[in-house]
Amino acid sequence: MSKKTILILVLPLFLLVYNSCKETTPNDTTKIETSVDNGTNDEIINSTATDSLGRTITMIFNNSQDNVTVIFEGDTVLLTSQKPASGIWYKNENFELRGKGKETVFSKDGNVIFKNNLNLL
Repeated sequence: MSKKTILILVLPLFLLVYNSCKETTPNDTTKIETSVDNGTNDEIINSTATDSLGRTITMIFNNSQDNVTVIFEGDTVLLTSQKPASGIWYKNENFELRGKGKETVFSKDGNVIFKNNLNLL
């Protein structure tokens, strides 16, 4: 098996175990679900985050195709993976999604339209 195949198989399991073993606070609303068998052999990871205003962003990561579908306030956009130094970074012509740890920042035309930061403890 190649290193990439091993990573694809182990990463969702690691994320699931990591998130289930850590302590959560009432403000910790990041949710990660893992689904591997979707009929296309793509590795899909679903994640949601909620900001301080109660707005929710849904992110459907397709790690096999290096993209993410973002659903936020009626918009559904497809973003392509970029090369971050760490964390995540996806973008298209108008939208950009960045994140690290539990922080998620979603921008449209350079303006932040969603941001949660649950690391303020």
